[in-house]
Amino acid sequence: MSASGGEAGLVGPGRGVIRRGVRGGCLSVVLAGAVVLLMAGVMKLADPAAFGSSLRSHGMLPASWATAAAWGVAALEVVAGVMGAWWVVVAGSLRSASLATCGVFLAFAVYAWAVALDPPAGAVSCGCGVRASPIEGSSGRWGLSAMNAGVACVLAVCGRGGGFGGRPAPARAVGV
Repeated sequence: MSASGGEAGLVGPGRGVIRRGVRGGCLSVVLAGAVVLLMAGVMKLADPAAFGSSLRSHGMLPASWATAAAWGVAALEVVAGVMGAWWVVVAGSLRSASLATCGVFLAFAVYAWAVALDPPAGAVSCGCGVRASPIEGSSGRWGLSAMNAGVACVLAVCGRGGGFGGRPAPARAVGV
């Protein structure tokens, strides 16, 4: 704490308002990430054959695994979305919700990166939603990976103590 009693950089009566504002923003971001995962999973469960076809067209796993992988990814998204929303709304655990949603988006970033490294011929759908547009060219494939990685980074930052500030500065003896 500084000589005035506040934390370094946040001195005065407004510091609590700033901290609550950052935490509220992070709660909203993590909840939005959970809802996106939940909705994407539900859309994939509505038509797992179409998502399996998308996975097959990526050429990243054996064709015989595509249907099982489609069900597994859809279930993972639904579970991560429900648990993330539950942790935010009911349990009040921003860190747990952030970890669950961040992990899924990070896995999608790595998968999209692998697809971009060894791209299939022609335009293929990412499989992100029921009517996902085909992604053409390397910039679209790398962009999908970058977008998922960016979302994962934002969720990770939000899970780190509820914002950019982290833990409060340790108390220091005055005059030492």
